[in-house]
Amino acid sequence: MFHSSQPRKSASFLIDENVDVKVSKYLNQRGTLAVNSPKGIKDSQLIQIAKSKKLILLTQDKDFTNRLIYKPDGSYGIVVFRIRPPQTDKICKALGSLLQNITPKELYGKTIILEENSILIFKN
Repeated sequence: MFHSSQPRKSASFLIDENVDVKVSKYLNQRGTLAVNSPKGIKDSQLIQIAKSKKLILLTQDKDFTNRLIYKPDGSYGIVVFRIRPPQTDKICKALGSLLQNITPKELYGKTIILEENSILIFKN
């Protein structure tokens, strides 16, 4: 089977354990693949799973904004929620806006900080 290093046409996500499971339910109801991460794994393992399975990582862990440690190169994108307080309805609304305005190809190899009313995109 041929595995392309290019992003998928539709977004698929790996949901960090620090993100409410209702977010993955929201994505699945929209017809978007959302997989919950294993519990208790290290951040380095989490990013490797996302890369190997070609999934965009969704997290609230601000450590992933450190692009020197968690280089977005070769990842399918790292989305860090910076929504305070982290209410699920606000996270889902911001995520819906992201999905309406940005294609998976535009997320590839980037770190995205998703705030309630803005999207910040960083290339490595």
